[in-house]
Amino acid sequence: MGEVGHIFGVLGRAIGRIFLVGLICGVLGFAVIIGAAYFGHSSHTITTLDYIIGGVVGVLALYAGAVTVLMSEAVKAALTVAADAKKEAGTAFKDAGGLVQGIEKEIGKHL
Repeated sequence: MGEVGHIFGVLGRAIGRIFLVGLICGVLGFAVIIGAAYFGHSSHTITTLDYIIGGVVGVLALYAGAVTVLMSEAVKAALTVAADAKKEAGTAFKDAGGLVQGIEKEIGKHL
């Protein structure tokens, strides 16, 4: 259960980061467009078109932020797996080297 719990914990934290960063980016994208529309008009009014454009920019910013965090988590996971594989391969090669030396000794005894 320890490894499965660890995997679910890491996965949960990664999903949490993706949603949190995506939400922050989306809100900031929307806020920037609405702020620009408010201060850009001389009468300081916001039209329906401004809200639509703000929503579209907010969704695009949400997507960009979420995908950026997703790729970051994927690279981090790949590096962790590569480090674990390197460690396991080193152990396997040490064991194989000891096995080869043992075989050489046994063959040397019989010759």
